[in-house]
Amino acid sequence: SALIDAILMALNLNKIIEQDLDADILESLENNALEEENKEEEIIQVGIIGRVNVGKSSLLNALTKKERSLVSSVAGTTIDPIDETILIGDQKICFVDTAGIRHRGKILGIEKYALERTQKALEKSHIVLLVLDVSSPFVELDEKISSLADKHSLGIILILNKWDIRYAPYEE
Repeated sequence: SALIDAILMALNLNKIIEQDLDADILESLENNALEEENKEEEIIQVGIIGRVNVGKSSLLNALTKKERSLVSSVAGTTIDPIDETILIGDQKICFVDTAGIRHRGKILGIEKYALERTQKALEKSHIVLLVLDVSSPFVELDEKISSLADKHSLGIILILNKWDIRYAPYEE
């Protein structure tokens, strides 16, 4: 899909066209490739973050073509991160659906645990998909959630979800 291609490109894992490289660079790449074969296979970790009920679980299911994550209109359905690994070519990509994040004052009990688990998932991630619900206005919480990725020096790909029911001022 185009989203998976964007993830690979953002991580500089897109294919290199050999004819554009001179012999020295090719030789260096071949030597690096041999070294890479000896290393343990790396799985790209992609965290999926956003507010509650923005469609993170639906996105995971769509990307993996599996009903891996429970989708519900009830906010806070996902507590523990749910991961699913897919294979694109010879590259494994693990998508991690995290718990939705609320305003700090509204985080109680088990949601504190969920936030801690989200933080741990981000520590292991290489990049994040920040899911925004465009059926409601962008709020300060969205910015705070994006700062979680910044805290871990992660690249962000914005996912604008619920476009079919987008917030009216966007149409002006």
